[in-house]
Amino acid sequence: MRRNTLVYLIAFTLLVTVFLFFVKAYRDLIQYTQLTQRHNVVYHCFQSLSEQINNAAINNSALTDARKFLNVSDLFYVDSLSVTRQLNLLKSAVRDSINISIASKLDTRIKAEISWLLKSNVPDSITKHKALTHIRSLQSIDSLIAQGIKRTSFLIEVRKIQVDESISNIIKGVVAFIILSALVLIYTAVNWIWQKTTMQRSEERFRSLIENSYDIVAILDETFRPIYRSPSSARITGYGNEERDTIGGGTEQTHPDDREAVIKAMKVVLENPTVPFPLRYRIRHKDGHYLLIDGMITNMLHNDAIKGIIANFRDVTEIQKAEQKLVESERIYRIIASSIPGSVISLFDKEYRYLLVEGDMIEAFGYSKQKLLGNKIKDVVSQEHYEMVLPQFKRVFEGETFMNESSRPGFDTVSRFVPLRDESNNVFAAMVVVIDISELKKAQRAMSDLNTGLERKINERTRELEVANKELESFSYSVAHDLRTPLRAVYGYALMLEEDYGIRLDPEGKRLIDAVSRNAKQMGTLIDDLLSFSQLGRRQIQKSQVDMKKITESSFRDITLDGGYNGQITINNLHGVMADSSLMKHIMINLLGNAIKYSSKKEMPVIEVSSTKENDEVIYTIKDNGVGFDMAYAGKLFGVFQRLHSDEEFEGTGVGLAIVQRIIHRHSGRIWAESEVDQGASFHFSLPALSKTEKEPVGSIVSQ
Repeated sequence: MRRNTLVYLIAFTLLVTVFLFFVKAYRDLIQYTQLTQRHNVVYHCFQSLSEQINNAAINNSALTDARKFLNVSDLFYVDSLSVTRQLNLLKSAVRDSINISIASKLDTRIKAEISWLLKSNVPDSITKHKALTHIRSLQSIDSLIAQGIKRTSFLIEVRKIQVDESISNIIKGVVAFIILSALVLIYTAVNWIWQKTTMQRSEERFRSLIENSYDIVAILDETFRPIYRSPSSARITGYGNEERDTIGGGTEQTHPDDREAVIKAMKVVLENPTVPFPLRYRIRHKDGHYLLIDGMITNMLHNDAIKGIIANFRDVTEIQKAEQKLVESERIYRIIASSIPGSVISLFDKEYRYLLVEGDMIEAFGYSKQKLLGNKIKDVVSQEHYEMVLPQFKRVFEGETFMNESSRPGFDTVSRFVPLRDESNNVFAAMVVVIDISELKKAQRAMSDLNTGLERKINERTRELEVANKELESFSYSVAHDLRTPLRAVYGYALMLEEDYGIRLDPEGKRLIDAVSRNAKQMGTLIDDLLSFSQLGRRQIQKSQVDMKKITESSFRDITLDGGYNGQITINNLHGVMADSSLMKHIMINLLGNAIKYSSKKEMPVIEVSSTKENDEVIYTIKDNGVGFDMAYAGKLFGVFQRLHSDEEFEGTGVGLAIVQRIIHRHSGRIWAESEVDQGASFHFSLPALSKTEKEPVGSIVSQ
């Protein structure tokens, strides 16, 4: 706007200058034209006088003779009346100082000659005795007339030049005025187009800003009915453009409790033009629930460009809920913070000022809430303590979360520093939780003393246990070895009785002999299992990379070598492990043997062996569709001599799974089972997985 004013001011000044130049040139033209006309009159007068004096003839013979003597070519006949008129006209017309002097001289001389010539009544004649003198006088008059004509001709030429210059200046002024006016018009047109385009763009921006605003923007009439409303109004209130708007239109949609306040606000707005009035009230959404809106209303009815009431509102329902939650959270926080025994919880701003402090240890540490709240740390603690905690506060406001233990007279504490971040992930405050761990430290010291004594006792007990285990293993081995001799004798005598006296024995005797042989054989198997179980404690584990698929296939072949297998077995690809290969085969023989045994009564036995890798361990699964068991008795599976089925159903010693568990435990693994009665069983055991640098063997699927 200021630029346009300056441009138009300069243009107006130039136009005025050009106009004044044009006026001056026009006035000069009028003046020079008038002077030229006057000079032409003077010139004509001089010419007429010249003609009257130089070109008139006279018949006096004496003058004729005198003319011949003086070499004068013309005779003179003077019309005194005409000369007098021309002379008077010349005197009245002349303005040039030189011509005025010439006219004055001519007036004197011509009148002198005319007065002389008028002495006779005959045609004005010049007497002979006066002729020569009058001829010279007339020649002098002619010379003056010639000077006047020359001077007047010069003045006429000068005036013509001045007139031409004036005309040229007028033309230049007109052209300059036209050009300048055209430039002003062009600038005005361009400026108008630019302002219109700018205004359109500004209007588009403003409309885009309003229509894309998250808030409700509306223009209302004096009855608070909507003239215009932004699209966000429909989004917030649920009412479309063709429906009744909840912003404006009276108080029909206002919550009953807020209606009186809204009516008062409307009255105040109407009575106070241009004064923004804040208003917060509840309105009904289209679906029936109420929203809380907050904003400003400004009366612009007096403004001819608006002629309305500007309303700008924002839905603050969620904000109010959040504020209520924040207040409630702060209340709960204060309750919790003050209810945690042996602690102090504090909030600090970036200037290390206490924003909140709660806890039952405030007074125990020698402070009070009144002393801390609103004050900076350096103003309430000693300089030594402030210098000690300052690096920790710098760390937490740099975004680091950490814990720190410290001691003060009579207390051991642990402090946790937590940075609090805003929506932009910038740290705006810090929370420090200080917990009194004095009793814990006392307990730790007591525990440390206890652990020292306990460790000594454990070492003693461990040595005693190792001795006892060795003695037990030796005893078990001795017992098992010593039992073999009488057992072999019982089995041998029973076999001899059957061979030598079998014909003489009745059926009951044969049954008893058979029972003795069968139990002796089972007793031998049990002794072998006991020896194996006791030997596991002494045996050193030789770990190597084991291909579990090959081990499983080999174990299955060994089990079915004599009797075959009439079911289906699937051995999937199995993960390799680092383990004792012979012990792994013992596990597979035992678990596969159990699967075959307990599924043997099914019409179509099915066994599946698989493995999965979870975290840092490999889990192997042997699944069958056998008789299964009740999970209520799963705890007995891996105990020595514990069996869930009788010998009449399935033979066994009850030691096999105990041996399997002991092998797996010695490999840092675990074993468990899942089953349902008559739905089969799944035995799982885990072993540590191979490391990333160890190559894992991969087998193929085998089905029979």
